[in-house]
Formats: sequence, structure tokens, C-alpha cells
Amino acid sequence: MADESDNRVLPNIELEDRLVSKNDMEMVQCCICLGILQNSRQCKSGHLFCLDCIKPIALGVNRGKRSCPQCRIEINLDQLNCSLLAENMTKDLKIYCINHFHKENILVGELLCDEIIKIGDLESDIHQLSCKFNRYKCPNGGCDHTFLKPELEDHLEECKFRIVSCQYCQQEFKLSNMVFHEQFWCPEMNEQCQYGCRQTYIRKKKEDHLAECPNQKVECPFGKAQCSFIGMRKDMNDHINESISTHISGMNQSFNQKLKLLTDENIKLSLELKDTNESIKHLIEQNKAKGWHSYEWTINKDLIYSNDRVFPFSWKSPVFIINETPFQIHLINYELSLHAIGLRATDTELKYKFQIQIPGTYCCLTGNEKGTEFINYIKLKNSQMSGLFIKKEFLDKGIIIIKFRCKIANNGF
Repeated sequence: MADESDNRVLPNIELEDRLVSKNDMEMVQCCICLGILQNSRQCKSGHLFCLDCIKPIALGVNRGKRSCPQCRIEINLDQLNCSLLAENMTKDLKIYCINHFHKENILVGELLCDEIIKIGDLESDIHQLSCKFNRYKCPNGGCDHTFLKPELEDHLEECKFRIVSCQYCQQEFKLSNMVFHEQFWCPEMNEQCQYGCRQTYIRKKKEDHLAECPNQKVECPFGKAQCSFIGMRKDMNDHINESISTHISGMNQSFNQKLKLLTDENIKLSLELKDTNESIKHLIEQNKAKGWHSYEWTINKDLIYSNDRVFPFSWKSPVFIINETPFQIHLINYELSLHAIGLRATDTELKYKFQIQIPGTYCCLTGNEKGTEFINYIKLKNSQMSGLFIKKEFLDKGIIIIKFRCKIANNGF
């Protein structure tokens, strides 16, 4: 036992009741509580009190008079002195060992320890620590019994609240709980199937057994939607064989229902897909109608100079089509004018941009180094044409790249 004094159970007996001779108390008795002096104090007349008894009076608690209860002399807490004589007399008083009595209540005839000690010896507690009549509380939680030391050692071997290890799973429990543990919880204990198949298994493998137990009730494998039968696993094959036509009919019905649902869903999705495709197509057409289209035409200057003798003469680009509207770009050698020409009369108005670039340079229409776009409109109803004059020095660079961007411009665009 690590610290026996921690488990000692001492009777609750007052010092006055442990005195060997009651007459010895007269000289060391508090005038207020009439008990043995504790931290003695005396007035100028020599009357003795316990410090805790006289202190409230000396401080005037509850506005009481600060006077000695015996002689009525005025007192002050700081003037109350300790009586060394009374202290020494108190320490010399003889008392019985607290184990002189068996229980908290003083019962004559139940004497145990006959050792007589002095009150002054209580400070060292030498006898009390070694007294063979000390009683100790069982250290096991839940046990409230007390024993003499020899009895306690025997009790600890048998106490039903002692900690023991399960012989099957090695987990630790109070002995009082071991029967319940083994009967209901121990994972290593064998138990018999609760469904009467007479098989035994380790409790931790119960679920594995139930997954195969012939007496375990299970649902028909065809499912509740087709068959509501619930029976023992060992009878399931007979049920399936006896109800095969019903099961097949139910399967067909279930299959047809699912097929119909899938067919309806497929039709629905097909219609949604068709609508989506139409929407996409419409958006594409709208984008084409509103968006810019880019074209490019490259002309070699040698081709231009070889036809200088013809006046006027034009070079025609390939036919470009935007929203079913055909047009061409013409480069006319007369003052080198560039034109967009509609090839079919319509009510459509074409917005276009010309940009002329010389490969490897920053040459453009205006001759600066940033490039220039010429923006204009052409109404194609009367095959009108509109263009831009080009400075001849642009032709000295070798190759001219004419970039042409256009879009249909309706509604006053």
C-alpha cells in the first residue's frame, strides 16, 4: 500500500471524551466553550479562552461590548496574551488512543487500544501511525468496508470490487462486473446462435455467422417490389423454386416499367437536344449576321505596272460572300483607287473596313507607321461602289496585302 495513512478511518471523537481523567480538564478549560483550550488567550485577570472563542468579542462583532465574559474587564485583541502555562498544561493532558473506541460513537465495553498518550504527542502522530488497531478503508472504488491492517490484506484478495483481467479478452474490469462482461460483452467469448441453429461462434464474429445462419430470416432476393416473402435462409431455395413463374412475371413487369421510363426519358432528352441544336443554330446565324468577317487579298506590284498601258484597268479579287451577299474588291489603276463592289442588288447595307499593309514594314494608307483602317458603307441595292484612293508610293514596296473586314449593317447601322 503506497500510503496507508491515506486510507485510515479514524473515529470522530472529541479530545474531551478521550481524557483519562476528566478532573485534569478544569485548569485548561475555555470559559466560553467549556472545552479544552485551543490557542489559549487570557485577559488581565487571568481568565482563559480559546482564540476563536474570544476573538469576535474582542473585535466588537455585532456591536457587542469588548469585555471579558467573566470579569467584565475591557479587553482588546492585541492585548490578549497567550498563556504559556495553560499551553503546557494542555499538552501534558493524558488521553486515550483514538482507537480506544471501535466506532464514532463512544460505546463502553468496545475498548480496543489501551495506549495512553499526551495531547502534545498528537503533533508527531507517532503512535497513531503505527497503532495496530487502526482501521483502513478498502482502496477499491465502490467498496465501503473498513478493516484492521491484517484483515485488509486478506480482504483485498477477495474484494469483489478489485480489478481483474478477463481470461478471454484480457481487458480489465471490476470483479463485480466480470460476470456481466463475459455473459454479454466479451468479444472472445463463445456464444450460441440466438436463432436456434445450434452453432456456436466467437462473439466478435457474430455478424459473419448471421450472414450465413440457415435460421436467419431474410427477404426474397427478387426484392420487395416483386415479392414480399420473408423467411429463413434455409427455406429460400424452396420458395424460389415454388414461385419461379411469379418471380419471372414480376421481373418482366418491372423490366417493362423501367423500359417505358427510359423510353419516355429518351424521347424527352431527344426533344430537348433538338431544341438546343435549333437554339445553337439560331445563335450561330445571329452571330454571323452581326459579326465581322475577315478577308485578305494579296497583289504583286509587277502585276499592276504590267497593265499601266490599259486605261482604266482594274484588278478584281475573288468573290467574297457574307450572309449570301456576294461582293468583290476592285483595285483600279486609275489613281489607284480601291473599291468594294456589290455583285447583287439587295436592300442590304454593308459596313466594311480596308487596311493596306506592306509586308515587313509599317506602311499603311496614310503613310504613318501605325497602320490605318478606312471605314465606310456601301449600299448594295443599286450595285453602288465606294472606295479609297491609294498613294502610288505604296506600290514601290513589292507586295500589297489588302485586308478587308465587313459585316452586314442593317437598321441604320
